[in-house]
Amino acid sequence: MPKQILLKSLFSAAFACLTLASATAVNAKGALSSDELTRQAVQLYEHKQPQQAIDLEGQAVKRKRRQWLPHAVLSYFLWHQSRWQDAIIEGKLATRLAPRNPRLLINLGIMQQGSNDLASAAVCFGKARALAPADWRAWIGQAQSLMFSADGGSEGLSILHEMASQDSNDFNWYYELGQAYLLVDK
Repeated sequence: MPKQILLKSLFSAAFACLTLASATAVNAKGALSSDELTRQAVQLYEHKQPQQAIDLEGQAVKRKRRQWLPHAVLSYFLWHQSRWQDAIIEGKLATRLAPRNPRLLINLGIMQQGSNDLASAAVCFGKARALAPADWRAWIGQAQSLMFSADGGSEGLSILHEMASQDSNDFNWYYELGQAYLLVDK
């Protein structure tokens, strides 16, 4: 299985964004809105109650099937419980609803790498690269997906070379590029 790019800072940032994006509201009947359900699910997850968080977020998804955020949050929870296939299904739904969100595409790509669907991962990372060319996670994800696939090694290496020719002020850009080059020799 390929070495995955799973960074705590990415997860923390994603959680912060999801929590902020799911501002709360209670409707007139006193029932919890899907945003409130998501907020509570995130709190449950942060308090090490993943199954309760998954169940609650499942309710949010049922209420707002056409909104990307509940699907993204549920996907995240499932992913971190190693329920890869369920996580990927929800991740695909989130990216269909928000196809121009590079963070969703990167997360889906990471999940697909983890399930060894490298071709699909490379496509997700490629779309994320087009939307967010300064995000090193998209570059590295696509390069690694291609390098570890049966027939995309040279294309993956070309992406790393192109990345090396870019100018970035981001330390992680160069650090992760170096780490990816180290994998080429293995």
